[in-house]
Amino acid sequence: MSLADRVKERRDVLGITQTELADKVGIKQQSIASIENGETKNPRKIFELAQALKCSAHWLKTGQQESNATQLEGISLWEEDSEDEDDDVYLPFFKEAQLAAGDGRVVELDCDGKKLKFSLRSLKKLGVKPEEAACMSVWGNSMEPVLPDGATVAINTGSTEIKDGKIYALDHEGMARVKMMYRLPGGGIRLRSFNTDEYPDEIYLGEDSNKIRVVGAVFWYGVTIR
Repeated sequence: MSLADRVKERRDVLGITQTELADKVGIKQQSIASIENGETKNPRKIFELAQALKCSAHWLKTGQQESNATQLEGISLWEEDSEDEDDDVYLPFFKEAQLAAGDGRVVELDCDGKKLKFSLRSLKKLGVKPEEAACMSVWGNSMEPVLPDGATVAINTGSTEIKDGKIYALDHEGMARVKMMYRLPGGGIRLRSFNTDEYPDEIYLGEDSNKIRVVGAVFWYGVTIR
């Protein structure tokens, strides 16, 4: 799929015309037409175009999602009576502790015995210690299309140093949330969603930034759980 195809696909999904998209981006309709017919292969306003289409600029340009979260092989739901295998590790799955990708939910950790099975070698490759990892559900649409409502994320609680543009689980005054995070001068923090039209950037400075605690970096996500 080319850039032209991705732009047209997202525009069709959102149900907007070329003129409406052009107005959102701040360019002429003819410019959108040039992109969709393949004449323009490197749009100057790629970031604004991505925001208008509710997707990441990296995906729009390359077709690949840009995220610190990785799709790993061999992930499956595990019950307490399952048998161990040499290369398997079982991360606690807090089904009842949803990490809100919108306004947040109160953090209530309640593991009901279910776990997710990961390859130990995969975790080591990512630099994740099994004892510092856990899985939770994501609710809300602010992180779509990367993390849709109901997705599951795996969190590395040993990785709490903010690296700009990475996805983190955070505790915001008792609410669990999932956001991209950015550092600001003076110790401030910017929280960003993928769905920027409905969820604009949140900026916290001074004492307000101290109310946000990074739980850990998201290193894996899954859209469905069986």
